[in-house]
Amino acid sequence: MYKVSVIVPIFNSENYLEKCLDSILSQTLNDIEIILIDDGSTDASLQIIKQYAKKYNNIKYKTKKNEGQAIARNLGIEMATGEFISFVDSDDYIENTMMEELYRNAIENSSDIVICDYIEECPNKKIEKKSLFINTENLAKSYILSVAGPCSKIIRTEIFKKNDIKFLENNIYEDLAIIPTLALYTEKISYCEEVLYHYVIRNNSTMQQTDYNKKLESIFNVMNFLYEQFNRKRL
Repeated sequence: MYKVSVIVPIFNSENYLEKCLDSILSQTLNDIEIILIDDGSTDASLQIIKQYAKKYNNIKYKTKKNEGQAIARNLGIEMATGEFISFVDSDDYIENTMMEELYRNAIENSSDIVICDYIEECPNKKIEKKSLFINTENLAKSYILSVAGPCSKIIRTEIFKKNDIKFLENNIYEDLAIIPTLALYTEKISYCEEVLYHYVIRNNSTMQQTDYNKKLESIFNVMNFLYEQFNRKRL
């Protein structure tokens, strides 16, 4: 069994993908598998994926029609064999010690989730961000109230598979639906106060939209899902 399965959903990321993959391949923790899910890219992303998969035996990949990031991540979870799962977006990159630092923290503290800090890289500036920016006596509650993204963390694989937890498909904001609810299934969450993840902000990303889009209404589905989850199973 690998220590960490790194899942990378990919859609038209040819300009960023090599930097992303090189940062994962350079990890000081060697015992990792890299799972690449091509979500119907129409650029050269799939060619890059095949080149890397041919060169490195710890890379496996699937290609599928374009159905969205949630379905791609769920497929990656199904394929994962590692003790922990980590998600890296295909236009982002990570520090070469990230997996080792988070895995060591998880083992030393018997934690199910370990999170780290990150940098938002905008076109004209870089901003260091805290993954936990709300302090409570209960770390799990701080986690729930803070950043809901799936990246900058490792998560015990068993949480997803044993409880059949999947990202909310056919919705945007699928991260917000699932990541906070993971706290309901954990024994312990740890916080590594090191900047280990680089989140690259693109002008055309979903979270940078300024015009109204019908898809934005999926936030109501997400809020209903969260309400049902926390009403059914409380911390």
